[in-house]
Amino acid sequence: MSPAFLLALQLVGRRVVVVGTADEALLRCRDLRVHGALVRLVAPTADAALAEYARAEPDVEWLVEQPSLAHLDGAWLCVVADRNDAWVELLGPACLERQLFFCAVDQPRHNSFSHVGVASAGPLRVGISTSGVAPGLARWLRARLQELFDRADFTGIVTRLAGARAAASAESRRGVVDAELAKLHFEATLTRDP
Repeated sequence: MSPAFLLALQLVGRRVVVVGTADEALLRCRDLRVHGALVRLVAPTADAALAEYARAEPDVEWLVEQPSLAHLDGAWLCVVADRNDAWVELLGPACLERQLFFCAVDQPRHNSFSHVGVASAGPLRVGISTSGVAPGLARWLRARLQELFDRADFTGIVTRLAGARAAASAESRRGVVDAELAKLHFEATLTRDP
């Protein structure tokens, strides 16, 4: 598999389709909603947590039916969250034909994107990808980076740096930013037990 090209999508107000019935679909819906997407959840059945979320979230359109190609209309991307070969075989090739980004979680045969682990501190977002081949490692590394950001109050650091940059003239901006960055220290150790 070739390495993934990482990018940050602006999904505010854009339709995305999530197909699934349980925890993974709920995770994807929540994450997409946090980023402003309008979620079309296609869930012929739903566990209690997903059903409760879908009923309570006004920007989630919950369709209690089997997925169909019509559900892709107007969408920017589609995620199949359940391990369901029939859904993947229906939607994967159709998304490819429509030039619509597609990901079936843990079923990469038709995927045109893979999910990225994200550690954040305010507006700072660090994406971690294994191009879909070792998602557990990306999840582990994301958690370690998030702990580091939280412990260092990195949101505050990012906010101060952004404020110093905004207050500086265009001519002095680089020097101001470099002076702020010189105050930061990063030390890390990564080891593996034999």
